[in-house]
Amino acid sequence: MQHMTLAKHHSLVVANLIRQCIYNFQGTADDSNIDPTDLSQSPSPPAAREGKKRPLVIQYRECVLRLQLACFFRCYDVAKTVMKKCDDLHEAVKMLTKSAQCAEQTFCAGIVSAAIAGDALVLGRDAEGETYSSRAKEAVRRYEELCQHGPHFRHRLAALQAEINFHIEKDFAKASVLYDESIRLAGEHNYVHEQALVCELAGIFHKKELIDYEKASSYFDYAKKYYLEWGSKRKAQEMDKWIADLAIPIYQWF
Repeated sequence: MQHMTLAKHHSLVVANLIRQCIYNFQGTADDSNIDPTDLSQSPSPPAAREGKKRPLVIQYRECVLRLQLACFFRCYDVAKTVMKKCDDLHEAVKMLTKSAQCAEQTFCAGIVSAAIAGDALVLGRDAEGETYSSRAKEAVRRYEELCQHGPHFRHRLAALQAEINFHIEKDFAKASVLYDESIRLAGEHNYVHEQALVCELAGIFHKKELIDYEKASSYFDYAKKYYLEWGSKRKAQEMDKWIADLAIPIYQWF
């Protein structure tokens, strides 16, 4: 009976974290001053309110959710901290976590790492750039292995490769092809939220490197469409703002 009560408590904690994550995505532009990666507003069951520490597996699940939010909302300073905590927790609970959570961590960490590496290398922070470049490329290697077992994650592999070619390798022709391939594959397998994310990433690429405002606007428009289809009004409104601000230098966006 005690084990059943504990399992129910753990399920409730995870459900509340997921509910808060969904709310963060659904929020509107009026929430612009609220940290989109903050999950602390999720209601806690009685045991948590009494100060009992959450099991490591739930802490890991919370970290993965925060990493996903940091990836989608480009909160890279938050992502650096969360990635480190994710890594530490994963080592402690890897026998207990579902492979889907590990795949989510790998994908979001890879997307974030490619962007951080690119910025660091441009600013001459070579050691940091190499660290995050290696992490992004390791995410590609892991997804190459995953894709041997089925096609459902091929869009993630293409997205990771696109970001590496954009931010690190500077092969813009290859990046452009890979973004479109990722968007197509995500649509084929009904990953509408990641279809939206890659449209957004492609828009940033076309604005920042190719200075093609018309194409960037088109990608942001598609991102808005897919974010609304997914239910994320907050991200859709962010795309509206980016379309309106296309002439503003991109370093002022984030």
